[in-house]
Amino acid sequence: MQWKKRKMEKKPKTAKKAGFFAKLQEYVMALLVPLGVVMVLQASIVKAYHVPTGSMRTTIEIGDNLIVNRYIYGPRTPDMVPVVNIQLPHYVFPLGRDPKAGEIIVFKYPPDPSTEYVKRCLATPGQTVEIRQDTVFIDGKPEGEKIFLRREYDPEERRHVNVYEIKRADGVVHNVRYFAAEARTPQNWGPVTIPPNQYFVMGDNRDNSADSRYWGYVPRENIHGKALMVYFSWKKYLPLSKLWSKIRWGRIGTFLE
Repeated sequence: MQWKKRKMEKKPKTAKKAGFFAKLQEYVMALLVPLGVVMVLQASIVKAYHVPTGSMRTTIEIGDNLIVNRYIYGPRTPDMVPVVNIQLPHYVFPLGRDPKAGEIIVFKYPPDPSTEYVKRCLATPGQTVEIRQDTVFIDGKPEGEKIFLRREYDPEERRHVNVYEIKRADGVVHNVRYFAAEARTPQNWGPVTIPPNQYFVMGDNRDNSADSRYWGYVPRENIHGKALMVYFSWKKYLPLSKLWSKIRWGRIGTFLE
């Protein structure tokens, strides 16, 4: 009788399998649900963005980490799987506005959409862009009042640069810079009229930026956010042994314009 009782109490193999799959489903859901929430938030509201290059200096430094407003130009469904960077079909809800000239935008690099760039939007569809002796003209007018600020040495680029302040008519004030080499030739470019649904972008580090002057315009659908602020920053060229000096404490919390 005891043997029969033990036999009856023994769990069948099907029950063990069911328990294993239930546990597996629990673990999978525990991973997928937070991942899905993160993807939705990053796609539609805010996203953190790390800046690996100096094309926007001195406005944005190498090693800056930015908060990007993903809602302002229209929330969208997730367009990429985090970590593995797999591109997904996506939809942009027609709830936001279009980018404005002068704004710092984050977008998918047209020749390689898996890569994100951050640049300043200088011209919108229908506007005409021309560069004369380093001065940018939009529809025949300078982008803003250009004031020389200083000549300084850049330890990361290992060269001297000239820094200028640009005061735009819309109230946006920001700095741009150029190489200070005596043999440098001022740039002339254009004029060109921006096609429909396309945007012209440039880096504030005017002599060290791959932008619309070289690879063309940014389609509206590629633009997915406006850079808002720096939440953390450090100097990549300093070793970790100089951690206190490596962190740019003064840039933390800086709002961008």
